[in-house]
Amino acid sequence: MWTASDNKYDIVCYLRTNLWFFNLLAISELSTAQQHKDHLYTPDFHMWGGLNDRLAFGVPQVMSIYGNRLDMAKSYAKEHPLHSETFLKAAMQQADVECSFSSIRFARVRATGELWSIWHNESDMQNSEPAMRPHLHVITGHHGFAQLEPL
Repeated sequence: MWTASDNKYDIVCYLRTNLWFFNLLAISELSTAQQHKDHLYTPDFHMWGGLNDRLAFGVPQVMSIYGNRLDMAKSYAKEHPLHSETFLKAAMQQADVECSFSSIRFARVRATGELWSIWHNESDMQNSEPAMRPHLHVITGHHGFAQLEPL
């Protein structure tokens, strides 16, 4: 793992490999993360009562806590259901890590190739802020899934 390396990192990013990105991660957000050494940055959607755990970035000290949060899972689960997003939020609070939000937008790609989107249909997407919209449009959508194709 990166923590065992002799390399020095300014920022560390954890992300799922099954994400389809709609915009680029802003360099300004990475610079801000470098300055706020006690902050974890996560997307501001699909938080489900906690923090989105599909992508996170911050300075190495914070990301080490993030990457090792399962060490806290057993004691947490004795008093709470082990729900990923709420557990992440509780783990960061326990470690005195502040949480900030990134403007990054993505969807999770299912094994079938369908995208689990932040939009449920074409109208939801068109009514969102332009920077959040993908250069794709929904051709079918049901139960939170969307099939997208280029505009």
